[in-house]
Amino acid sequence: MLHNELASSLFVFFHHYLHVPNSIRSLLFDTLNNKGRVDLLRRLAEDSAPDDVEAMAYALKCFNICTENRNIIAHSRYLGLLNDGRHSFRKEPTAVTPTTWDFALTAEELSKTARDIETLYWHSIFLWGSIRSRGEADERPLPERPPQPRKLSLFRLEEDPVAD
Repeated sequence: MLHNELASSLFVFFHHYLHVPNSIRSLLFDTLNNKGRVDLLRRLAEDSAPDDVEAMAYALKCFNICTENRNIIAHSRYLGLLNDGRHSFRKEPTAVTPTTWDFALTAEELSKTARDIETLYWHSIFLWGSIRSRGEADERPLPERPPQPRKLSLFRLEEDPVAD
């Protein structure tokens, strides 16, 4: 799944910013969840050039949105097709979100969520190449920022969730 590749791409930033033996870096990366990785990377990047700090902060903000969207879809149950053509889902309660949410997405919204993850993956790879080239003869400029992904919104459906 592409989101796993996106999450794994954070490791190259760990490699750049965290100057410890690789075995410790890997242990720390594998121990932390995505939220912990993002929080640590944000702190590690604080001593970088201001443009790099801003670029990392933006990429990490987009990463959080993509992760939240992926988790909403991945941890929901598909209910079926609504009369208006949208796909209906149910997000069951958890310890973190104790409410059941029924929500609907068009096929285009589902596709856009996947494209946002792919776009951010490639942006992260180019961002890493740019940041790691600082001070080198062939220093690369920061990549153009992709549009910020839209957070999926959960809401209660007013109609029967599945078409006849």
